[in-house]
Amino acid sequence: SYEDYRGGDFIDFITLDDHVIVVLGDVMGKKWGAWFFSFIFLSYIRTAIRLCAMDGNLSPASILNKVNKVICDDPALRDTFSIVTLVLVEQSTGKFVYSGASDLPLLFFDAKSQKSTPIKSTGLLLGLFPENEYEEKEFYLSAGDKLIMFTDGIIDFEDESGKKSDFNLLQESITPVLAADGSFDSILKRFKPEGDRGQVDDRSLIYFEKIQ
Repeated sequence: SYEDYRGGDFIDFITLDDHVIVVLGDVMGKKWGAWFFSFIFLSYIRTAIRLCAMDGNLSPASILNKVNKVICDDPALRDTFSIVTLVLVEQSTGKFVYSGASDLPLLFFDAKSQKSTPIKSTGLLLGLFPENEYEEKEFYLSAGDKLIMFTDGIIDFEDESGKKSDFNLLQESITPVLAADGSFDSILKRFKPEGDRGQVDDRSLIYFEKIQ
């Protein structure tokens, strides 16, 4: 949390047999106002996931398409938008299916090459346009590979010149940590505010590692 205020970030893990659907979102706004609306967005997402599961369709893009249309039709959510990352994990195979709504790229670390690569989505904010269609990407994690998904509070910082966001700085600084250790604790230490890089927003981070 930021300054002990609840914010708009929300996380959920929904298990469906061999699959886990991972939800990471951030409602636009600050503090209590964003926190209040985060419950509504997460409720809509959970309902869409259950309905899609009943139809035998666990496509993250299909889920976001359904949620977006409902949110756009809800007058209580007019001019309220949310960033969302949705990832379907097939536990037996290590397959990931990813779709996003104006979210930050996932950061994929390849154990063989010891390099990290961003995986980007093209979808717009949830609640922006009802006709928006979401796309998805499929990839696999092999033994030793790691994947990080996070909200913008992780890349935002403030110095004497004001607030800044820098995804490239995060990628450059976190890749050696992933290569050397890559434990969740070591990653968290990297994101503790240091010097002039003070925390300016609530922060959420989800970490995956393929053990074998």
